[in-house]
Amino acid sequence: MAITEDARFEMHLKLRNILGEKVAETLMEHLPPSGWGDVARKVDLELLYAELRHFRDSTDAKFDTINMRFSHIDSRLRGIVAGMWAMGGIMSAFFVAILAKL
Repeated sequence: MAITEDARFEMHLKLRNILGEKVAETLMEHLPPSGWGDVARKVDLELLYAELRHFRDSTDAKFDTINMRFSHIDSRLRGIVAGMWAMGGIMSAFFVAILAKL
């Protein structure tokens, strides 16, 4: 059951009549403004923190996998580029040889 502002105000008035203004004010300040259902407990925060750590760890693992894939692609591309340079050198030597024969 949600506590309305009217109910809180009525309770505050009764507390003031019974306990006095200062004690009633102190007691009301210890109550959460929207009800106990909206208050997070320490165990709630610890569970949330554990979930966030798990999410971070799984995300890190996924990025590690992606980085390894890019490293493999990078090394393969370096091999292809080196092969193309070698092929260019061979073709240049071949054309020089053909031009020398002419």
